[in-house]
Amino acid sequence: MKNKIVYVLNKIDFANRYITLCNNFLDFNNGMNFTKHDVLDVINDNNVDMKFISKEKLFIKDYFIKGFTARLIIGYKNGFIDCMYWIFKNEVTILNESFRGVSLLQDTEFNDKVLFRFPIATNIDDLQQILKELLSLNNDFISELNIEYLDE
Repeated sequence: MKNKIVYVLNKIDFANRYITLCNNFLDFNNGMNFTKHDVLDVINDNNVDMKFISKEKLFIKDYFIKGFTARLIIGYKNGFIDCMYWIFKNEVTILNESFRGVSLLQDTEFNDKVLFRFPIATNIDDLQQILKELLSLNNDFISELNIEYLDE
């Protein structure tokens, strides 16, 4: 399974796209606190149906692919937009990594190429651009993962 994940990451250039995003939004000292509704508005503008987990202030979306689940998780705090994947089948975890960890599967030099491991939004425009790119990256990942598993 991990070999297919790395293949998909390479195919969609995941690490380079995420590195670019992190390096374009890195104003650590001016990260803005967003409300649930700020984030939800942008998610809805991108036509993605995500569930909000209020206790943890996270948005999640599950994708079901050939017997396993790929869960996208988006967290936001102080302008830090942190995403991760939890991919599992039954109760066995296949992958549980932030986008930083996912990027490291493709590019072991990821940490040397970014100042911060996630993009940081300082205003609503930043939030819109960051989430648009993260959701596009996710869409490409899930689409290609589906294609890989259709061939089985």
